[in-house]
Amino acid sequence: MTENDEKAPEAEKIDLSSAEATAVAAAPETAVSVEELLGQLEAAKREVQELKAKVAAANRKKEAAFRKKQEVAKRIGEKIGQISGSKSERNAITTEVRELKRKRDELNAQIRERVGEIKKLTEEHKDALGPYDRKSSPGLLKKQIEMLEFKLETQPMGFEAEQKLTKRVKELKKQYESMREKADAAELLHEKSREIDRLKREANRYHRQVQEHAQQSQTKHEALLTESKEIEELKKEEEARYQEFLAEKNIYMEIGQRLKDTLAAMQSIKDQLGRQNVKVKEEHRREEMKTLKERAKEAEEKVRTRKKLTTEDLLALQGMK
Repeated sequence: MTENDEKAPEAEKIDLSSAEATAVAAAPETAVSVEELLGQLEAAKREVQELKAKVAAANRKKEAAFRKKQEVAKRIGEKIGQISGSKSERNAITTEVRELKRKRDELNAQIRERVGEIKKLTEEHKDALGPYDRKSSPGLLKKQIEMLEFKLETQPMGFEAEQKLTKRVKELKKQYESMREKADAAELLHEKSREIDRLKREANRYHRQVQEHAQQSQTKHEALLTESKEIEELKKEEEARYQEFLAEKNIYMEIGQRLKDTLAAMQSIKDQLGRQNVKVKEEHRREEMKTLKERAKEAEEKVRTRKKLTTEDLLALQGMK
């Protein structure tokens, strides 16, 4: 469909002064009486009136078909605008999903790195980190030492009891010092584990966002597919409407051509009647001149023979002059 086709309803006008009218008017005439020509003229007038009504009705149908086609085209434009907006939204979500995945993958890489560090530390301190009695763990030993020292400082006791308690504190401190390496390694491993837990929580948060945004993107994508199918259906409807418009346009042009031909024929009849009228007037004038000449001759004869002239004689002589 071209732009000219779409502009056809505004541009189509029936040219009543077409070449067909000239051709009909210039066609050779046969001997037809005035009465026959008048009958033909009346018939042509009636046909012109009928054709004008048909042309008007056909034009209305043509314009209505074109408007329906334009309405579908407008809906297609609106749908395309909606799809454009939906695509922008989907693309924005897709970009955000890629960014969230990148952050999640970075965190997972850090988690793998920390796990590797824990394995390495465990291997380096495997002797110090061997199985031990929970009652003699560095943390518990430290708490026992602190409690005993607090007791020595705050509670009155006998000499032997104090010596015995002091000796116990020294033994525990010695035991604690021997476990310092294990305690430091355990603390470092604990810190690494806490960091891994934090990274996992953050990575899981990003992963949930990735899933949510991916679902939104999928929903947008499915909506786009549905809207694209709707546009395809509307395009089919637009083409059908356009074909209806072309059919109505052809009917309009056909009736319009018949109207032009009839108007041209009617003008030809009028021209023939005009020529017939001129011919009749010319013959009438010749007859009058002939009569006038004869009367003038008779009047001149009366003048020559000195007979009395009538008013008609005088008028005949005056007419000849």
